Amino acid sequence: MGRIVLVVILVLLALLIVARVVTRSRMNSLEEAAGEVIPMVEAATVVRGDVERTLTLLGKVHAGQEVDVFPKVTGKIARRLVKEGQSVAGGAVLFEVDRDEVGFDFALAPVEAPIRGVVGRLWVDPGESVSPATRVATIVNLNATKVIAQSIEQDLPFIAPGQDARVVVGAVSRRPIPGRVTQVSPMVDEESQTAPVEIALSERVVELRPGMLARVTLTAERRDDVLTMPYRALIREDGRYHVFVVVGDTVSVRQIVTGLEGMEAVEVTSGVAEGEQVITVGQARLEQGSRVRIYREEMNR
Repeated sequence: MGRIVLVVILVLLALLIVARVVTRSRMNSLEEAAGEVIPMVEAATVVRGDVERTLTLLGKVHAGQEVDVFPKVTGKIARRLVKEGQSVAGGAVLFEVDRDEVGFDFALAPVEAPIRGVVGRLWVDPGESVSPATRVATIVNLNATKVIAQSIEQDLPFIAPGQDARVVVGAVSRRPIPGRVTQVSPMVDEESQTAPVEIALSERVVELRPGMLARVTLTAERRDDVLTMPYRALIREDGRYHVFVVVGDTVSVRQIVTGLEGMEAVEVTSGVAEGEQVITVGQARLEQGSRVRIYREEMNR
């Protein structure tokens, strides 16, 4: 009799455990299902702010002044008196040329630096023949540096002398160097369909060297105190934009019209109002009336 009671108790305990496992499994399934039905998304508030469209040009660093040096006489290089990278004063002798003409005894002819600067390149060695058409050296003035970048023809209407620029030379620093556009070429290259743009740097950075690659950022257009939202909130379909606007715990699809579009923010001219929230992350599976949970609200900057 005692054994029967013990068996009954064990069976009841087993049934209780199974019931709890089944109940918990069903609850977990319901929770997972609820998580799929109510996705978690990120949203941002539509605010008034500034929007700018920028242009990015690629170019190279150049010395503020580069002068090629040519001898005044024909002959052979007798001596080289400087080395590359050496600072020289204006009038310093770089080479001496032996005119070596039969029947004449000429003194060595000096080849002088036309400006104060640094010997950027020596193009000839002692013993080589030269003439007034032979480039023998290049002197650069590194006190003032500039960048010459290339602009595609479509962007040229938005670039003009006096325009502020931000220059990043990755080999030196990620910090933008302020500059200003000094010249825009009136000619467009027929093959590349680009035109050179000259930017003078406002700061002297001693680490800069001619030939270094540079990235130039210019502000093409700017709108101040306009209605804005993050660019990532936009969904383009059939040539039109729409966004998902948060209404309570659901979303509403709104067709919108944009104005100036920047890299991060976009001007909105109609479709949403200031203070409304738009979905910025998680829009892919949403539709009109979908329920959502806001993970994080990010204010426009």
